[in-house]
Amino acid sequence: RIDGAVLLTGATGFVGGGILFSLLARASELGVTKIVLMIRQRSGKTLDERVAKLRENPMFDGLRETFDKLVVGLEGDVSQRNFGWKESSTNWPHQETLKAVLHCAGDVRFQQPMQQAAVSLVSATLQMQKLANSWKSKRFLFVSTAFVHAVPPTSTEALQEKLVELRDFDAMELYRDAMSHGSWAKTAMRELGFP
Repeated sequence: RIDGAVLLTGATGFVGGGILFSLLARASELGVTKIVLMIRQRSGKTLDERVAKLRENPMFDGLRETFDKLVVGLEGDVSQRNFGWKESSTNWPHQETLKAVLHCAGDVRFQQPMQQAAVSLVSATLQMQKLANSWKSKRFLFVSTAFVHAVPPTSTEALQEKLVELRDFDAMELYRDAMSHGSWAKTAMRELGFP
């Protein structure tokens, strides 16, 4: 059970939208008292316009009353330093206690430069985790489609789930390189068998 508020990023995307649907559909069972959606401005649309558009998605048919009762927006861009806010927000801005941060936002373009991918996935996630800690969330979950296998297997076998052995590569050094120029990280990715 959650028994409190949830902060959700990525709700306008496929995975985050599905999580929002599940939270709304099971709100009573889970004890969800508020769902705060961190949403960035995009294509000239304001936060309120984007929340209103999300609300009209057919997947929320039958859940709009719960949506209206529980969902509020919070403008923020996970890819920007300090979420694009002028001042740090050290206190959770709602009365309901924050119990869980579900971070599903990220740039899912698979051909982006290494530096941009690192900012989108790693830096944004670290920043969200820091915010969750600052706002005293009891749980933090990161969900990403960044490493979804984009090429289907040639056989009918299920894809194996396995962690990649980094061999002699240091994860932090790879990340630092990706954030600066990325040449070593690109070489390492090729040597580890990534396209």
